[in-house]
Amino acid sequence: MKILVFVSKWVGNECLRTLFSEFGNDDYLFIVSNPDADKIIELIQKHNHKYLILNQDTIKFINSHSKFHFDWLLNLWGAYIFNEEILLKAKKSLNIHPSFLPFDRGRDPIVWAIRKSHPAGVTLHQITEGVDEGPIIFQEEVKYNFPENGRVLYDRVIERCYKLFGEQWPKIRNSKEKPITQKKVNVINYRKNLIDDRIINLDQNEPNWTVISKILAHDFDKDYCSLISYQGKIYDAKLVIKERIGDHEE
Repeated sequence: MKILVFVSKWVGNECLRTLFSEFGNDDYLFIVSNPDADKIIELIQKHNHKYLILNQDTIKFINSHSKFHFDWLLNLWGAYIFNEEILLKAKKSLNIHPSFLPFDRGRDPIVWAIRKSHPAGVTLHQITEGVDEGPIIFQEEVKYNFPENGRVLYDRVIERCYKLFGEQWPKIRNSKEKPITQKKVNVINYRKNLIDDRIINLDQNEPNWTVISKILAHDFDKDYCSLISYQGKIYDAKLVIKERIGDHEE
């Protein structure tokens, strides 16, 4: 089986372990980009497979192939936006998106799940030119409860991303089942939305739930949290919420 793989970041690296441990004899061409490119290349070389660095020359090389040259196109956290020309080089395609599509397409889906009280999860879907709108191959909801914050939910969802790929890829690669068309949702999240949403403007008297959900959703680590704007000053905002039962905290 001929497989074209765009891969980056440690999550993509974890997904590669599934490919090499169970399907090491497939004919791969890996397209590698940062972050974590060095570690990914080291793993690829260890298993004696071909790779190219993601750049314009690499894209031209892929486009030189005939239609449906590859059996699969896998996007394992790769940093490339696919156009129709690239998509037509493979018979089938798969992307991993850390949300329960069609909810929270685009960037930063964990934040938006908490902010909008959407279900969180992982979706394996076909790649199309539209942002995260391809038919769903497989998905799993990741349950979460108030007052879980962004960092905790992010860690759980991302862990399920590479584990779910490992569990499902052996079934998917030769499956003849048709993916499920997504429901139409017009909202797509971009990084600018995240930056704008991070700020809580107390001068504008934001509603209580908006304030609480922003603080929880944007609470990732010591270097990233919500910001409170009040009377010309900016404050970092974190929130500790514990359930109280009777007169005792748990």
